Amino acid sequence: MMKKYIRHFCIALSVVLLLSVIPIFAAENSSTKQASKEISYTLIDTKTDEYIDICKNESYILKLNPSNQVFVVCDSVTNVPLWYSGMTEANFGDMETVSPIWKAYMQSVAVVNYVAKDATRANNMKSYSADRLNATKLYKAENGIRYEFDFGALDVSFAVEIKLDGERIVATVPAADIKEEGDFVIK
Repeated sequence: MMKKYIRHFCIALSVVLLLSVIPIFAAENSSTKQASKEISYTLIDTKTDEYIDICKNESYILKLNPSNQVFVVCDSVTNVPLWYSGMTEANFGDMETVSPIWKAYMQSVAVVNYVAKDATRANNMKSYSADRLNATKLYKAENGIRYEFDFGALDVSFAVEIKLDGERIVATVPAADIKEEGDFVIK
């Protein structure tokens, strides 16, 4: 049980970079809070190439650019961006000088560390959500966003929910949504 909790927590930490002044809380399983409530999600069109407002509370506005999957947290009074979930040309500037691996890392909302199930290959490897081989579905959820990541070549998939909750952002990785169906497992 503890190993599974640690794995879920590591996924959440990989998904949301903890370089923010905004407190982030990672929960093991959203079903414990949502058990008595029906949850609905609305699919977001990923062709939109500008930030759309997802939700707002007294402190923050959560916005999403569906085409690059980056979300931004803005001050609710001034609308000034406080934190980005990933780097883009608009918020970083000089992507041309960055190596391809570093660029993939910077532009990914999720980075997965994985190993082979059979333990014959001891290397820790990484895969990035910004990689064209991987697929992401985006949904608008109550007070936030739901990302469904499918790392197809690995047969690994999981969901992450990002929600505004008062003075903090809550990143939840529902245990029921973690699928490790191929030769690899999330480390």
